[in-house]
Amino acid sequence: MKKRTIGIIAGLIAVVAILFFVWPRESTSETLEVETTSVSQQDFKDVISTVGMITPTQTENLVGQGLVAEVNVEENNAVEEDEVLVTYVDGTQLTAPFAGTVVELNVTAEEMDTNAQQNQPSLVLANLDNLEVVVELSKNEANRVAVDQDVELTYLEETYQGVISTIDAIASNDATSGSPLQGAQSSPTLNATISFESDDTSALIPGFDIDADIITQTTTDALAIPIESILYDQDGNPYVFIIEDGIAHEREIETGIQEGVMIEVASGLEGSEEVIQLPDENLSDGDEVTVINDNDRNE
Repeated sequence: MKKRTIGIIAGLIAVVAILFFVWPRESTSETLEVETTSVSQQDFKDVISTVGMITPTQTENLVGQGLVAEVNVEENNAVEEDEVLVTYVDGTQLTAPFAGTVVELNVTAEEMDTNAQQNQPSLVLANLDNLEVVVELSKNEANRVAVDQDVELTYLEETYQGVISTIDAIASNDATSGSPLQGAQSSPTLNATISFESDDTSALIPGFDIDADIITQTTTDALAIPIESILYDQDGNPYVFIIEDGIAHEREIETGIQEGVMIEVASGLEGSEEVIQLPDENLSDGDEVTVINDNDRNE
């Protein structure tokens, strides 16, 4: 009896196995659903955002010595070029090398001028009508900045246009040699000077900081795609997937300037393609896909 039962069970298993391999079955594989975006065109600009210090274009430290006979000015006084500022008992004088404002005064009449021994000026004169901005650049930033690049400056929500006018030849980690904004430096920085293109800087106060956006590079009508559309191969090379007749095709690209969530495509696309957004990492070249965009979902 037991042998007969075992035989029946074995026969049923054999029949099921034959049906499994022979009987036609519907494929369980499904095409991957993807969202796409069109390649667009836009202008790009590469910007270094930093903070600079507003400074006078002309500053002169005047130093005298001996007994002071007469002081003709006070701090914040405006003076004319060649005006006598301080007279000493021995007849020597400190005169203004240019028209400006006395921003620091360290002498008093009928007292000895010992400022030279204290390594400080007797008087500091500055031209507050002509201002500029000094910024400190890191090694990576300095490599991207050049003379004549445009700069957008913002001070108390007012915008000013500027241009990189000079760049120091040597980097320094001496905090006293340039802008004091960042204090002592752990690594060298390079000073660059920004000139204002506007003549009206009357609202600016020297010594305060100002936001500076240095525009290092621009492109016009460049091809653009969302950054989220890009994948990278094992060597770090960027690529995207485009759709042609329901098939995903891998396309290597070269990227350029990134601005916000968009990035420039310097080469690899023609501009008429549909690019897959947020492509699955398991997606392969030649896979069949179904495009499901927001409009399709709403139908």
